[in-house]
Amino acid sequence: MARCEIEVRLDDPRAVFRQGETITGQVVVRVDEPVRGGRLTLACEWFTFSEGNPERAAPIQTELFRGEWAAGEHAYEFAIVAPPGPLSLTSVPLSLDWHLVAQAEQTGASPASAEAGFVLAARPGASLTDPFYFGPQHPPKGVSGSNQEQELSLGSMFVMLVFALAVVFMALTHPVLLLLVAPVGLALLTDRMVRGKIGRPELRVTPPMTGRGGTIELVIVFEPSGRVRCDELYAELRADAVVTAGYGKSERVTRSPVYTQRLPLRIAGGVMRRGRRYETKVRFVVPEDGPCTFSGVSNRIEWVVAAYASIPRWPDWTDKCAFVVRPGEPAGEA
Repeated sequence: MARCEIEVRLDDPRAVFRQGETITGQVVVRVDEPVRGGRLTLACEWFTFSEGNPERAAPIQTELFRGEWAAGEHAYEFAIVAPPGPLSLTSVPLSLDWHLVAQAEQTGASPASAEAGFVLAARPGASLTDPFYFGPQHPPKGVSGSNQEQELSLGSMFVMLVFALAVVFMALTHPVLLLLVAPVGLALLTDRMVRGKIGRPELRVTPPMTGRGGTIELVIVFEPSGRVRCDELYAELRADAVVTAGYGKSERVTRSPVYTQRLPLRIAGGVMRRGRRYETKVRFVVPEDGPCTFSGVSNRIEWVVAAYASIPRWPDWTDKCAFVVRPGEPAGEA
């Protein structure tokens, strides 16, 4: 059986390519004796590396050769258009790398392979309407304008009452089970207390999609159900890496901030009164070197703007809105 060696060479040693540029180079195949039934392919694909489940793209494959190889060295030139996305990403705990993977096959033997990594970067002067690939779970999750929840209905209140009675019953009969359900009950009670104090705050983020370096605006509207004093009120721009490890019952989701920016908010001197409407706005500039939104199956980059309020002797309040960051100059900000 012929011994086969393979190598991928890029014409540009920097190995940095913009969206839509042409990637050129050679694939070199060396065999020590003639080979029948030879086949050479080149695939362009991305891989994720994270603390979660690895993911890879469906490869864009090109056949460079099919036939017989004489003993010796054979070089095959290639020219591939750099894909529209996702862009290369290097962060903790999630990174995304692009590779050109060549594979040489011969009848009756295992294929030989080699690869060359490259960086896929944004095309200068691109617009927000240009094609861009966010990932296999496109469209990204949570692109709606607000994450506000509805007030508890009478039905929900009845469920809470039944839950409270169940907690009392388990405390008397099965104390161990109480440890499992108590956190859920505490979360429901805390949410009810916060909503009863500040009503249903409304969050809106505009625009829902922007480019790196673009400006977004968060609008927050309060109509409190009673007098509310806030010791601390602020908004936060955040990019989170969300990775999922394991499957089924062993699945574990980890959320880690990649970028964070915080700005204080001021409403009515920190005191809001019942029956009045309070509105405040805050603007954030997305960093030009920040990551773009990526929406994979087990790995994601999510951009959110969140609001927080610290209420004395009362549970704190928080809510958030998601938006999308992609390559391209925002309209009116070029």
